[in-house]
Amino acid sequence: MTTSATSLPRSARTWLSKEILGWAPIRPDLIFNSAGTKRAKISKNLEQAPEIIPLVDEEDVAERGLTSKAARYVRETNQLFVNLTYSAVASAQEDLELRYANYDDPEIVRELARQWSERLVMGRVGYAVVYAQAKQLIREWTPDDVKKALEPERLSLAADGWRDAVSTAYRSISRRLGAAKAPDEDEELVAA
Repeated sequence: MTTSATSLPRSARTWLSKEILGWAPIRPDLIFNSAGTKRAKISKNLEQAPEIIPLVDEEDVAERGLTSKAARYVRETNQLFVNLTYSAVASAQEDLELRYANYDDPEIVRELARQWSERLVMGRVGYAVVYAQAKQLIREWTPDDVKKALEPERLSLAADGWRDAVSTAYRSISRRLGAAKAPDEDEELVAA
C-alpha cells in the first residue's frame, strides 16, 4: 500500500519534506534579514503601495483637478485619488450591465456592475502607479521618467485599458448570479 504525503500526519509530512525531499516549510522567523546583513539593491522595496482614495463627488473631482482624468498620484503623501466619475468607469459599468441584462433582478446586476467597474478602474490605475514606482530600480529610468509615468494623463490611459482585466469581473459576476456560463458574444450577435 502506498501512502501519499498529504495523507500523512502534519509532523510526518514536515519530516518527509525536510529529510527526504530536501526542503522545509517556510518559517516566518526566517523571512526577515538578521541584524548586520544587507539586502541587494534590486530586492529593496523602495515604495509602499499607495492609499487609494475614490472620488465620487463632482466637487471633489474638480477640486483635485481630475475633471476628465482618471486619477492623480500624490507622491508626498503616497495617496492615489481615483475619479470614479471618469468615462472608463461608466463604460465598464455599461458593458457589464449589457452582458447580464437577461438576469431576473436588474438591481443586483446594476450594483454588481457598479462595484466591478469601479474595482477594475482602481485596479488598473493602482497597478500603473506600483509599476511606475518599481521602475526607480532600473538604471535607464530617470526620476523624470518615473514622474512622467505617474502623471494623470498616463494614469488615465491605464484606466482606459479596463477591458484587458474585465474577464475577472465576468467570472465573478457569473458565479454570483449563478450563471453556468456568461453569454457568448457570438450568440448575442446571432440573437440580434
